[in-house]
Amino acid sequence: MPVKIAGEALLQLFGGRNHQGSWNKEGVGESRFVEYDQLEVYKLTVYSSFAVEHIRDFGPSFKSLGISFNLGGEQYYKSAQGEVYQQPNSCFIGNGNVVLGVEESKWFRQVGFRIGPRLLEEILGAHHPLLQKINNDEAFSYHFEYSPELGNSLEKMFRAWGSPLSKFETIGLAFEVLSKYFLELNQVMGHQEKNEAGNNSYHEEVADLARKILEENYLNPPSQEELSIHCSMSPSNLRKVFKARFGISIYQYIKQYRLKLAYQMLKETDWPVKLIGHRVGYTHMGQFSKLIKQTYGKLPSEIREDLARQ
Repeated sequence: MPVKIAGEALLQLFGGRNHQGSWNKEGVGESRFVEYDQLEVYKLTVYSSFAVEHIRDFGPSFKSLGISFNLGGEQYYKSAQGEVYQQPNSCFIGNGNVVLGVEESKWFRQVGFRIGPRLLEEILGAHHPLLQKINNDEAFSYHFEYSPELGNSLEKMFRAWGSPLSKFETIGLAFEVLSKYFLELNQVMGHQEKNEAGNNSYHEEVADLARKILEENYLNPPSQEELSIHCSMSPSNLRKVFKARFGISIYQYIKQYRLKLAYQMLKETDWPVKLIGHRVGYTHMGQFSKLIKQTYGKLPSEIREDLARQ
């Protein structure tokens, strides 16, 4: 079957359609693309001096499967299941429309695949759960860290593009990578299905972990992106899980927790109000007093006066 290498233009890789922003010579170090029957293989080395997104279309009926391996740097994906920040040594798999984005002054190295349904059936077998999702037009995505062994194969494949036999070497290495990858994916899918069977308890554990991290770092809380990495969940899904568990947003929880600590200090210590405000992260006393009154119905000085009369 014919094998071809496309040109260096990144827009060839993304089909040249539905793209937001534009990559230029300052934004792209190198891109290569190999096609073999129902398999497309590509590598990217990207540095972007500006934030940009591109849409990869894996077919209107979700019949193709997209896989990307991050070998270094950081990019993010948006799919029907939410947003994922892909760290080094991690893999993203999905179908349907998937947005690939890179933030300003960020870079990444990536090896990726697009696999057609006929080849997927040959690799996985007709009754594999993943193929059943694809045949049922069910949008899905998985994100997990790949093994060091698979990482070695990916690096070997990434470097093979520069050799005289790169067309043939790349295809051979691609099938080697895919065989190892699907073994690891089966383990991840089994773990995820177990989690989904007890979905509520799993989500509660994630929300509780996020709360613990926030309470331990209430003076300098992590960003929602940083928190999502600690909790192994995309920022958008973490926000949903957290609100379902506690009834308020992550931002509101931090604010309420700080004010609860301040209220306890007002009742249990004789520290000046200004010191208490500083200890819970407020430098403007007018704002601090206003928030205390909104939450507890009285100004800090009035709370202290009530305690003195008791």
